[in-house]
Amino acid sequence: MTRQSPVDRLLAESERLREELLRTAARLEGFSAELLAEVRQLRAESKPPAAGGSDSEAGS
Repeated sequence: MTRQSPVDRLLAESERLREELLRTAARLEGFSAELLAEVRQLRAESKPPAAGGSDSEAGS
């Protein structure tokens, strides 16, 4: 069994961390998109109906 030099160990660990960071960034990007869509939906649902607009509950 050959022993890795400290530089080789650091390079391997750096590569592992880089890959983990890329996976985390991709998950965060997906989460951010989902969160943004949910916020937009909640805002749309919370807006009061426009004055003078068609209201399906209003009698004619």
